[in-house]
Amino acid sequence: FWARAAARQMHAVVSPSKHGSAFQRACGVPDDIVATVSNAIDPTAVSSGDATGPRGELGVGPSDELIVFTSRIDSQKRPVEAVQMFAAVADEFPNARLVFVGTGDQMTPVADTAARLGVADRVHLVGFRTDIADWLAATTVWILPTERENFSVAVLEALAAGCPVLSTTCRGNDEVLVDRENSLTFEVGDVEAGTTALRELLSDPELRASLSERGVATAQHFGVERMVEEYFEVYSRAGTLEPMPGVTS
Repeated sequence: FWARAAARQMHAVVSPSKHGSAFQRACGVPDDIVATVSNAIDPTAVSSGDATGPRGELGVGPSDELIVFTSRIDSQKRPVEAVQMFAAVADEFPNARLVFVGTGDQMTPVADTAARLGVADRVHLVGFRTDIADWLAATTVWILPTERENFSVAVLEALAAGCPVLSTTCRGNDEVLVDRENSLTFEVGDVEAGTTALRELLSDPELRASLSERGVATAQHFGVERMVEEYFEVYSRAGTLEPMPGVTS
């Protein structure tokens, strides 16, 4: 029904990822109206944070390691696995903390797991925040053990802010994250591999610096201006707008 309706009534069906576009085609939506326009961020805004506030709020020093999760705290993102990974390396890094910025239905399981593994005093759930750039500026390692994404804005923000990213090779992430190029990645559900990668990142400042530099470069390709131009191209091709100067119709 969706494919027939789209073919009859729509000039274009836009998805934010190649995987999303492939799904539309698999549903039967005609290829000539399927378009991919990746999500975008403002790299300048997200990279302008101040780490002083978050670190002061937690009572940690400038060199203490913060492993930060900035996403929905729900089952899709597997936040409990982040706690398990942190707990496995906690003794090796006694000043490290794990911080969850956001809300979701897994907040209680996160807190319960931290208590069961003996790291409750070092796992912080700071709730919904609007100062995400500041938390990213305070980050030593950004973590997201997610099982699937469409095209994650949170991942783009972390890259743009220069955070060393540790995440999964899930669908969606594979369109932007490249292992040992701009991130460290591991298979969905492989807590042991994630733990090994987390240990490596916390132990190796040169690796963190290298991933940070390349991550920032990656994020520059996903600015808002690029997304606006691509949407304009879609609308222009559909004959509903005059093309923007410099944009191929």
